[in-house]
Formats: sequence, C-alpha cells, structure tokens
Amino acid sequence: RLNVQKGGGLELQWAHPDFAASIKHAYEGRSETALDPHYHRLDGRVSFKGVQEAAAARVLELADTWEGLYPEGECTIIAEGPVSTIELKALNLDAHLLIERLQEVAEPGTLEGGFIVTAFGREIRPEESLRVIFDAGKTLVQHPVLWSDTATA
Repeated sequence: RLNVQKGGGLELQWAHPDFAASIKHAYEGRSETALDPHYHRLDGRVSFKGVQEAAAARVLELADTWEGLYPEGECTIIAEGPVSTIELKALNLDAHLLIERLQEVAEPGTLEGGFIVTAFGREIRPEESLRVIFDAGKTLVQHPVLWSDTATA
C-alpha cells in the first residue's frame, strides 16, 4: 500500500499474511484456491484414528505416486496405538486429493491438525495461500488476512 501524506511524505506498507486473525469456514472443495494443484506445496501435521496399516498405506501411496516420477518433499506417517500422524514437509501434492483421502481413511470425527498450502516453482500472491484445519471431524479453511492492525510498515 502506498499512502501520500500531507506535505508529500510517502508511507509504504507490505501485506503481512496472518492466519490467526482470519475467519475459519467450512471447506467447499476445489473452489477454495486458485492455485494450480500441480504446484501445491503442503506443510503441516494431521492425526487421525483408522485401520492403521491400510490408512497409512493409502495416504503414502497418494503422496508417493501423485503427478510423476520426481515427487518433491516429505510425507512421513507415525503410528502409535490407534492413532496415525502424518507429517508434511514441502510436499508437492494436490491438497484437495489429500483432503479427500484423509476423509476416506479416518474414522469419523478423528481428524485433527492441519496444513498450509502454498506453491512450488513460482511466486504467489500472499492471498493465494490457504490453511486447511481438521477440528473435531470438521474440515475448515482459512484465507489469510493481509492487512491487520498488528502489521508494521
């Protein structure tokens, strides 16, 4: 933002994406982001209860085989008792496919955690990022607030 003040002073502000100040709403599918799924970069952690071996294998299969020969990033699953935890680190995977797969393999109401969707290979506008949240069985999303009272010039 540019602001010309009285006397000719110029104030310049940069957008500061802030998820803490944004409103959560129910996930509505592919319309949530304009980012090309081929460039999705996922970072976060999700836990769920399910038939561990089968659930973990289906999530890893999706992460390992999506879009080509050279997958980017890491997807690890840790199984402790009835709970599986998925760690996503710079993973190149269509966020919507991951959401669908997690909803398929998790016992109802057990998805917890979330991940942030940004992009590989190109600059994105801050408003194009997205946070996916699983809370008490609900799938929610947040778009960042770019200009908040806490942002500094």
